[in-house]
Amino acid sequence: MLQGVASATKTFGNLGKSTDMEFPQNTADANILDRLTDAQRQAVQHTEGPLLILAGPGSGKTRVITHRIAYLLQQGVGSHEILGLTFTNKAADEMQQRLEMLVPRQRVWLGTFHRFCSRLLRQHAGLIGLQENFSIFDTQDSKQVLKQAIADADGDKWRHVDEDTWLPHFREFTVREMMGQVRADLAALGVEQDVFTSEKELVAAGAVDGVYKTLSDRDLIYTGVLEPPKGKPPPDDWEPRPQALFRATQFGDDVDRPLKKSDGSWTYFANDIANHLDKYKRGFTQMIDIFGADHGGYVKRMKAAVTAVSEGKAELDIKLCQMVHLMKNGEPMRMSKRSGNFVTLRDLIDEVGKDVVRFLMLTRKSDSQMEFDLVKAVEQSRENPVFYVQYAHARVNSVMRRATEALERARRPHPVRKLLEREQPVARVAPDNPPEAREPVGEQPYEQQELGER
Repeated sequence: MLQGVASATKTFGNLGKSTDMEFPQNTADANILDRLTDAQRQAVQHTEGPLLILAGPGSGKTRVITHRIAYLLQQGVGSHEILGLTFTNKAADEMQQRLEMLVPRQRVWLGTFHRFCSRLLRQHAGLIGLQENFSIFDTQDSKQVLKQAIADADGDKWRHVDEDTWLPHFREFTVREMMGQVRADLAALGVEQDVFTSEKELVAAGAVDGVYKTLSDRDLIYTGVLEPPKGKPPPDDWEPRPQALFRATQFGDDVDRPLKKSDGSWTYFANDIANHLDKYKRGFTQMIDIFGADHGGYVKRMKAAVTAVSEGKAELDIKLCQMVHLMKNGEPMRMSKRSGNFVTLRDLIDEVGKDVVRFLMLTRKSDSQMEFDLVKAVEQSRENPVFYVQYAHARVNSVMRRATEALERARRPHPVRKLLEREQPVARVAPDNPPEAREPVGEQPYEQQELGER
């Protein structure tokens, strides 16, 4: 056994004999087992079942793998039955070159895990809803695309500029592009929002300074020292220091709240007060905020702030929303922002459609956790509430259609009704004429007239 720390596992199935294999006798490795150590030769000649190889740097891992492939070919295994995978393009190219020296003209698929999976996905892209020409960007690819986009837009403008100069430009560009995507995603969901407020612009416009002055003028700000958080150890950066505190307890909050950080910058709370004061000044006295469930502790302070800045003339309603857990075939879809593995709202809309997303979201209260199964959302079964509603809608429309047809039939003149509604003939009545002598007025008797029309 080769000694070391790296490990790999390889499983071989039934070995098929090939009759069209040709192996050169004039290469340096005419006998591919020559120049191998005993441990390497043992690994190369193992052809049945899985084999675990432990090998450290410089122990000949690449030699073992390439010679093993060559040995399998020599033993009659078809080249299309062998797959060689490694981690880097450089290692894959080196393996291909070595294998070509051992067994020329043998087309064995060697490559990276990434390249193999990409090839497999392209061959069967339709099974998972992809187009064959999809693109996969790793970190380096993404950087290259960004570099090219910047070069196309600005040329060499930023090549030799220090970070303090180029960073604000790219930050603004990124935020603008991301907001464009947010607007597009909301539009795809059928949500229209008239005003998007920038926190940065509020601060730059002096809105936070203005709300600070407003609260100070009403004696709602004082300098004090907060006690450490109750029921849990204080944060590592907590220190008892004088701060500018808003008298939130006067308006129903549990404690007074700081408006400035230790470095003198505004707290998020101060910025949020300015945002709500801006709404109030624009005429909105009924406000609704939507918070994530993990921001429940923010509710009291925000309501207190709105009451304070509006002098009780505005009311804030806060809706807490639980997380939506995405499922697929009953299994949770694992997501991580750090690793870049997540499903966006737009992905969800593209997968199941706008109406399905909207309907399923409304089937649960916002403060209740929800499991959104991508498969069940589109299947036609009783387990899918969307299908149930669509089925009910179709049935109701069928009933309405039949009722309309029946009503139209009822309004049509019936032959019997037609007979009854026709003008009856008037007989000449003479005092001296008996009833049997009376004749109807008209060109011919009623019954004859009917028959004539037929």
